[in-house]
Amino acid sequence: MAKLVEGQLEVMQMVSDFSVVSHSIASNFMRDYVATVNMLQSRFPDTIPRFADIHPIMEDPKGKVLQTIG
Repeated sequence: MAKLVEGQLEVMQMVSDFSVVSHSIASNFMRDYVATVNMLQSRFPDTIPRFADIHPIMEDPKGKVLQTIG
């Protein structure tokens, strides 16, 4: 199963659509890979958000937990 970023599958599909004119082994593998990822994502969606809001937690030397902002 492949983890994708939002919008990545659409870009891969576009590249696959453009490669239809080529009958090389690489183009065939690319089209097969995109079709497989598309099928897997439709059955088991696993998309990573494009932007993440991360707030790391830090520990003070005295043992107090500090939460940082942004």
